[in-house]
Amino acid sequence: MKLDSITISKEVVKTLGLNEAILLETIKNILAVSNIKEINTQQILYETTFWNLEELEEHLRSLISKGLLQKKEEKIFLCEVQLKKEKDIPIHSTYSNFENREETYLEKEWEPSLYSIEQAGEYGIPEEFALSHLHEFIQFYREKKEQNRSWDMKFLRYIIKQWRLEEIKNNIETKRKPINKDWLPDQEALKILFEAGVTKEFINKEIPEFTLYWGDRGEVSDTWNSKFIAHVRRQWAKSQNLIENADLPTPISMNWLPSEDFYAVLSLTDINRDFADSSIKEFILYWKETGQSHNSWNSKFFQHVKYLWEKKLEYPGKDIDKQIEANWATKDKKEFSTEIPSKESKERVKSKLKQLKDKHQI
Repeated sequence: MKLDSITISKEVVKTLGLNEAILLETIKNILAVSNIKEINTQQILYETTFWNLEELEEHLRSLISKGLLQKKEEKIFLCEVQLKKEKDIPIHSTYSNFENREETYLEKEWEPSLYSIEQAGEYGIPEEFALSHLHEFIQFYREKKEQNRSWDMKFLRYIIKQWRLEEIKNNIETKRKPINKDWLPDQEALKILFEAGVTKEFINKEIPEFTLYWGDRGEVSDTWNSKFIAHVRRQWAKSQNLIENADLPTPISMNWLPSEDFYAVLSLTDINRDFADSSIKEFILYWKETGQSHNSWNSKFFQHVKYLWEKKLEYPGKDIDKQIEANWATKDKKEFSTEIPSKESKERVKSKLKQLKDKHQI
């Protein structure tokens, strides 16, 4: 006997998988046509020439584990299991002959059959987990007002999906850890940064700041390398875009304005453009008065604006003049004298700043 064709329910395919659905329906057809109750692997192979013996055995084991088939002394036959609240209904009838069943709405007090719970167990899903999702399952499909021929199968698929999501979540959580002070980027992260043109010295300089920042926040993550790559790229872009003439220190001019590169870097922060622009005049007046030269006024201005912004957030009601004086009085070792400013020097800076403000009505 050679079967010409078989018909498979879409619901069966969704639940069992395509190969298992084909095999189950093939066996049912052979038994029905031949009017027999058992079959062997050679008879099945004769009808399923697209599988070899090893593949067939694998699909058979899957159906046996699901309680749909039984195998005894090389003989294979359909399995009939008593279902909860369903007397003497063969399992293959309940789970396969959907075309003979009417679609129904899900009842508010619906409960899954014992077989559905047992099948969930075959996937390693505890009964407690399956039942814990029963209420949300009922609520979800009642709100959708969906009809179905087998809510048992629908529930089983739903629980399998939730279990897989739970496994993924647990797997992620076990990998999420806080950063420690000895953390270092892995070789893959370093390779990505090197290929982007970032120097080893620059990367090493950023590590302590990165670990300190995230360590203080106490956050956990499984993507510290990705975070570090993003952090270094931002810092590298700032350093490259804001140093325009490193070998030519020049004094600031009265008509100086930040470059577009400055604003491009500023956009990477939370500082708005209006806040930065409001600090330009005062910045120019101060440095014009000092007569000092720098190789990057963009970089100097960025540090100044960043300082003011951080102080504004930390002390929203504090006198901004004191913040400016403190910022400008801080001297870089490479650019300024290493002498500690005297009290008279500080008073002189404060007095000059006041004079400049009065003069220009700032």
